Amino acid sequence: LVPEAIEAGEVVIIAQRPVFEKSATNTIRVVDAEQLAQLPIRGATNAVSLQAGVANSVNRSQIGTIDQEEGAGVDDNATVNIRGGRGNEAVFIIDGVVQNDILFGTQSGHISSNAIEQVSMQLGGFDAKFGQAQSGVINITTKRGQAHYAFGAEAISSEGTDDYGYNIGNVSLSGPLIPGIRNHTFFALVERNDFDDGNPSGIGLVIPTVGIDRPDLPNNDSQLWRWSAKTLHNFGNLQLNLSTNGSLRDARRYVHDYAKDNIAHNPIIEDDAFGYSARLTHTLSNSTFWNLTGTYRLLKFAEGDGVFFDNVEAYGDTLQNPDLVRLGLGQGERPGRDEIGVFRENGRQWPRFRRYETLSRGVNFDLTSQRGKHLVEFGAGFTGTRINYWRTSPIRLAIGIRDNPNTSNDERDINGDGVFDDADIEERFLQRAVATNHFGTTPTGEKDNDNAPKPEEGYVYLQDKIELGDLVLNLGLRWDYFQADWEKIRDRNDLFGFGDPQALDDEDFVPTEAEYFLSPRIGLGFPVSDNTMFHAQYGRFIQRPRLFDIYESRNRIEILLQDDNRGVNIGDIESEETIQYEAGFRKMIGDNVALDITAYYKDVKGLINLIDVRFKRGQQEKRYQTPTNTDFGTIKGFAIRFDLRRTNHIALSLDYTFGIAEGTGSSQSSSEVAAFRNVDGDVPKVIAPLDFDQRHTLTGNVDFRLPQGVGGIFEKTGANLLISYNSGQPYTPLTLQNPLLSVFNFGDTRGSINSRTGPSFFRLDLKVDRTFDIGRFRFVPYLWVLNLTDETNAIVVFRTTGDEFTSAWLQTEEGQGVKRGSPDPEAFEQDVLAIERDPGNFDFPRQIRLGLKVNFR
Repeated sequence: LVPEAIEAGEVVIIAQRPVFEKSATNTIRVVDAEQLAQLPIRGATNAVSLQAGVANSVNRSQIGTIDQEEGAGVDDNATVNIRGGRGNEAVFIIDGVVQNDILFGTQSGHISSNAIEQVSMQLGGFDAKFGQAQSGVINITTKRGQAHYAFGAEAISSEGTDDYGYNIGNVSLSGPLIPGIRNHTFFALVERNDFDDGNPSGIGLVIPTVGIDRPDLPNNDSQLWRWSAKTLHNFGNLQLNLSTNGSLRDARRYVHDYAKDNIAHNPIIEDDAFGYSARLTHTLSNSTFWNLTGTYRLLKFAEGDGVFFDNVEAYGDTLQNPDLVRLGLGQGERPGRDEIGVFRENGRQWPRFRRYETLSRGVNFDLTSQRGKHLVEFGAGFTGTRINYWRTSPIRLAIGIRDNPNTSNDERDINGDGVFDDADIEERFLQRAVATNHFGTTPTGEKDNDNAPKPEEGYVYLQDKIELGDLVLNLGLRWDYFQADWEKIRDRNDLFGFGDPQALDDEDFVPTEAEYFLSPRIGLGFPVSDNTMFHAQYGRFIQRPRLFDIYESRNRIEILLQDDNRGVNIGDIESEETIQYEAGFRKMIGDNVALDITAYYKDVKGLINLIDVRFKRGQQEKRYQTPTNTDFGTIKGFAIRFDLRRTNHIALSLDYTFGIAEGTGSSQSSSEVAAFRNVDGDVPKVIAPLDFDQRHTLTGNVDFRLPQGVGGIFEKTGANLLISYNSGQPYTPLTLQNPLLSVFNFGDTRGSINSRTGPSFFRLDLKVDRTFDIGRFRFVPYLWVLNLTDETNAIVVFRTTGDEFTSAWLQTEEGQGVKRGSPDPEAFEQDVLAIERDPGNFDFPRQIRLGLKVNFR
């Protein structure tokens, strides 16, 4: 036969991703762009929350607190606890750029679902190539351009279908950078999110004394811009990927005791994130390639009062804050409660302003080579960060500046140069430095990059996956380096004992030491047959502590010379450690059914929490609270996953996890109340269920799709139902809980720590879509319903009653006494019941959204 070239039409190669990777020796879950589009969720964090062993912490505020972190909302920024780990123990990576906030450890920034190509999750144990995490790795890959042009757009809205004003719009464009040149492509997406209520509650807001009865929460809006862009350049055996992902977020935070007449002061949040990466890939042969990646990450955050925000001069200034004059208050004072005595007075300021910026630059190299039965991977990397942080109590800054609100600017001259100018403002801040906490900034909040802490971290790893037919052996060794670039107190029990004992000086400090760790990772796989495999995994996982628990300005420590029994950081903490074991069984039943059973055990030690420390000042014994490596715990459980590949138009997955998470503390500050209140300073050191100890977790997903030509008028219609259930999370019962007081004034316990369990949680979410192809356009209108049955799921309960609506404080002798002393006892009772009916105690209500996707190729 004579060879001859012939012209063929388009060739389409279709392959199905296996339900599980046969050579994997740990738990890996993958969600791709198609699955994300079908599920009634948005965002990578929500995709993680669907996996076995993951608890989603909404982090809503509790009654009376003012220092809570913001809730999950609708921005896909919830905290996830993976296999009983704390919320900062998972690392999020987008195109090689770590997304975690280095100060607080949790995920920061936002990425659109429409920009995600794949979310790969290693839950529990993970390979040696990943570090600085103890519970899991979430690796997100964004979309890239193809050889042909494509346009996409999506609009989602709940206007007219519910009361929460959920609106999203995005557009994307991809294709060759130069028409006809296939080797240089791009993908770009821009998205706008606008939410009238960024964190809806299942019960809305009801305050009868002022006639408030509304389903949404006031001044709880959120606006967000997201963008993603990537270019891909092929130069033969060299490939260059350039990527950027970022977000700009402006939001308000709902504060329940402001809801009656002070919503204008609900704090403002500004949260901006910028990420960039450049990856050069060189293919040396058909079995060897290397990557060189450079990363850049900038995070900027600010939070302040809803009226004054960053005008910190105005918070407590009677000339700039007319509410103080109206209420007869003086310089640096803060309004209390209204005339009834329950909700906050109109004009009460948010008590803090904080602003910080972290800038990280990194370079990473990795080499992968298949050598016979060995898949060898080597990598090394280094990241340096600069941190600027400033927090102040703005109300206090005005104390003593003027005696009355009519003082002129000339009289405000502090430094005596005859005029009131920036120098006087700076002098004011210097005189009141005790009201600020700053590092990498001046007392007035200006960036001071020369003195900013510049922590460093580096790593080297070697991984070898050996496939021997009836045995897969995955051996890894990782070396980690971390340097906090800070100073620590020389002796925690003698804070001021070196140098001048009447002052805090250089002699009281020593530099923090660099840390070095070796972490072995071992995985075993036993392929019994083509469709059955056993696996086991062991690993040591090291994670640096939250840097916020290390850094402290000296003036905050120096306060202890006059005022003790407060919390300060002394810098004397080290990295945290988890040892994890995992064993599992995977089996394909026929061609379409997979069963995965995994058991795990984690030994956690050296976690950060607060302790009480005593020190001598002359003949007096004083005390303070500080974070240190004091907590430990054990976590164990098993997970069962059932997958049915699409059969007769139905795909099904079912995840069940039984887990026990126990330890001595649930967060870096869970011992704060005990350390502050206990006369002897003791904090609990007994094993007890952790706050996120969720014994039973069940997630089910059913997807039904009719292809073209099937179902008549219902062809190309799909429906996805998501089922979520979990048993309640624990709490510590109390004898008395006054809803008018802060968390520090909770009553005495009447049981052991976390010995009671709150209510269970159940929710159904639904998404129904229909595809219409018209020429080269594809239209996909859809209906998206969250909490289909409108369940009122409680996520916080009162610790005296176990009830989400009341603490029963009004029925106590104390409550009745306070009620009798109110100028209007009936209104007082109504307001107490209204403040106990806190929307923050509940998950979100039913929300109905309509969407439309348009694609053009």
